[in-house]
Amino acid sequence: MTAVPPPHELVAVDDSAPVVLDGVLVDDRAGATPSPVLDLRSFVARSTVSDPERVAELAFALAQAEGFYDAALAESTRASYETGWRHFTAWCARFGFTPLPAEPEVIALYLGAYVEPSDWKPSTVDGRIAAIAHAHAEHGLPSPTANLPMRRIQRGIRRKLKHRPRGKAAARLQLAITLLKALELPNDKGRLRHPIALLRDRALILTTYAAALRRAEVVALNLPDIRVTAVGLELDIRSSKGDQEGRGFTAVLERTPHQPDLCPVTAVLAWLDAIGMRHLVGAAHFPEAHVPAFYPVTAHGTVRSSRLTAQHLWRLVKATAEAAGLEPEAVADLGAHSLRRGLPSDAEDAGLSWFEITRLLRHRNRATSQVYVEGGGGAHPTPFGAVVAGAEAT
Repeated sequence: MTAVPPPHELVAVDDSAPVVLDGVLVDDRAGATPSPVLDLRSFVARSTVSDPERVAELAFALAQAEGFYDAALAESTRASYETGWRHFTAWCARFGFTPLPAEPEVIALYLGAYVEPSDWKPSTVDGRIAAIAHAHAEHGLPSPTANLPMRRIQRGIRRKLKHRPRGKAAARLQLAITLLKALELPNDKGRLRHPIALLRDRALILTTYAAALRRAEVVALNLPDIRVTAVGLELDIRSSKGDQEGRGFTAVLERTPHQPDLCPVTAVLAWLDAIGMRHLVGAAHFPEAHVPAFYPVTAHGTVRSSRLTAQHLWRLVKATAEAAGLEPEAVADLGAHSLRRGLPSDAEDAGLSWFEITRLLRHRNRATSQVYVEGGGGAHPTPFGAVVAGAEAT
């Protein structure tokens, strides 16, 4: 029997190299495995069609079908599955275990090797198990994770870790104002933001906070998706993390005439005026519908033609928090998601109902929103006090 290396060696699995078992490539750094259940390319290659026009039709149909198949998973989900599957197959190769189909005992040993030595969170465990199940489903194999022993192991992991999910700290209104003021301060190199970049970043911070949007939703906005209304601006969000089928929803930015410096509508329109693109707001007739609302801006004020990335919003929150003089621990606890958590946290303090907060966050249930809202996962009053007060009155 092969000696099991100590935990620190197990953690150091090289999951970047191809894995070969018995001369068969089972991992080619893209998470691929042999004989998928739907092998369109091999099927088309076996076709006896020779007429060039028919071949072209098949090629088009193949590209479309592959696109439909891939669109079923978000890019981030696909990447997570590939990473998890690569890691699992690399570990299996070290001990000569077969990853596909995998036996439940192999998966149990895999989890035993990594969960505590690598300080995995329950979400990481769930992700790795999902990746293994997905690889089996892709090849028409029954899932080795959907059985009582595996479910028991997952419950045991959660009981032992006792990990309570904790997101980024909420950037409430006062902190959001601090970040806005810090936009006008020099960066760590002593340079000031270009005025155009300053307008864009003000619009980003206020839009994300005021509509409780995810950073990916903000940077995915297109100008034809924005409409000016009597209330302010309506933003058509075409798809999001919780809307994989792309049904979309409409977020609203309200004008705040009593506080113009904090008005998200003013900030967005000022940015679009500065880059000469305000006339495209709501322009459904525009020939190119995918005209980004936010663009990269160079240090010299040149507006790039590419779409701004979600990573910029993360860096923006970090950089402005540092410039504002926040403690390193506080900066580490902030991210782009902090702005999304800010408004609902303030709204809960202002007395909004959990129904309204859950609707604002577009969660399916109140429990998710309670974890999301800063302080929302803590103690909540019960009807006990009201019952006692009623009894005393009688």
